[in-house]
Amino acid sequence: MSLLSHPCRSIAASIALGAFSIGLFASFGAAAIDKHTAVTEVREAAAEVESRRSALAVSVKGAQQVSRQAASLSHEDEVLRASDALDAAIDDAAAIASAAEQTVRSGATSDSAELVAALFEEHAGTGATTVADVQAPAPSAIPSPSAEPTISADAEVSADQTEQAASDPDAHVPKVLEGEIDSPAEARAAAEHLELAQAALDNALEAVEREAQALADAAEAAQHAEDILSLDEAVPALQGEADTAADLLEGVDGNVEDTATVDATQTAIDDAAALIADLDGVDRDDAGAVGEAVAEVALARETLDTSLDELQVSHEAWVETENAARTAANEILVAENEAAVAQARKDHAAANRAAVSSHANGWSGQPSGVSGSNGRLAAGSLCKLSFASGHQLQCDAASALEDADAAYYAQTGQHLSLTDSYRSYGLQVTTRARKPGTAAIPGTSNHGWGMAVDLDYASASWLAENGADYGWVHPVWARPGGSRPEWWHLEYVATSVGAFEAPAPEGLQDLVESVFPAETDEESTEA
Repeated sequence: MSLLSHPCRSIAASIALGAFSIGLFASFGAAAIDKHTAVTEVREAAAEVESRRSALAVSVKGAQQVSRQAASLSHEDEVLRASDALDAAIDDAAAIASAAEQTVRSGATSDSAELVAALFEEHAGTGATTVADVQAPAPSAIPSPSAEPTISADAEVSADQTEQAASDPDAHVPKVLEGEIDSPAEARAAAEHLELAQAALDNALEAVEREAQALADAAEAAQHAEDILSLDEAVPALQGEADTAADLLEGVDGNVEDTATVDATQTAIDDAAALIADLDGVDRDDAGAVGEAVAEVALARETLDTSLDELQVSHEAWVETENAARTAANEILVAENEAAVAQARKDHAAANRAAVSSHANGWSGQPSGVSGSNGRLAAGSLCKLSFASGHQLQCDAASALEDADAAYYAQTGQHLSLTDSYRSYGLQVTTRARKPGTAAIPGTSNHGWGMAVDLDYASASWLAENGADYGWVHPVWARPGGSRPEWWHLEYVATSVGAFEAPAPEGLQDLVESVFPAETDEESTEA
């Protein structure tokens, strides 16, 4: 009988086979559970790496904001050193974060530098908040753990560990994340590798935050020092601007189109004075108080400037309106005066013609208003002619001939051309010797009184025809057919009429000017 045919042995064999099968299935189930547990741990570790990478990205962006805020103070040595240290920490953080990302996505491989560079390109323009957005040198891979790694917040990664990780066949994290592993040991190696990456990210985060805080502290100290200097300069400047505003406001004297601008300027001046008084109590050791004081002074100056600008606009609008009204009133007065001047000239010409009619044979005797004798007149008794250099006449005669010359020039574009005017006694003697037939006896010539002129033919002809309006006459004795014809000789005979005096316009108003300084060309160009 065979073993299998024996009933008892058959039962025993069945029991034994069953027990073996149960043990075999139990063994296989435990391995699967172990594998599943290990893969789960790797996936949790990978998620934690991503979480810490995101936290690092947020920290880096905050640090970059601190760096931008401190940029205006980079001229300070302490700020510059802190800024350089923060930049280095950010660069390191970018390298670590990129390497950690590579580890999760591609594993630790020997060509990590090229792979991470590709990951930088992959993230460009995505808008994702990751450290891959930070410009940084190509990072090295996160190293694999040693045989029995000890992971702590103070863990550091060496170059040797990095090279080891690059050749570690158990560090292929993406393969583990997909569940494609041969043993739980492979998953545990990947998990330990990710834990080390977490520690490196933690260290990078701590370094970035530490350096960012150091930069913020340095910037705050530098800003405090600058604020104190700024306050020391701004307060006197505010006082000066307030004083200037007060002077301008007084000069404006309410002459504005909008009276609200006067009130606003006065309020700005009063507020500036109150602020200056309050600033004496500012605690200069309190950075916040000093910074607030600087801001308040800046605001007060801005308010004062704005109120002055608006006051100027309002005042200059009033000036424009006022000057338009004054100009219109003046134009009426000027027109009235021009009519009065024209009538006065007519009256003066009529008086001159009457004098000429009474002295048709020329001037006789010493004129009024002169000192001295014929040919020897005092210098103050003679006036020069503006249009005839070297010639002089008795002052009324000179004024009348100036008026005649103006009329002659308006008609011909030429001035009266004189050959002789006042003759000194010595010149009379010389002339008498040279022209005994025509020259008067020395001491008797009207040239010696400054009352006669000799002219060229054109000028003499015009003055003989038109001179009566100006008190000049061609004496009868000098006319053709006269006792001693001299076509060139004319005399002034209207001393009783005197020089023409035009009536001045009355009631003219001067135009007003803005009390504000005129804008220079340089200021206009800058504006």
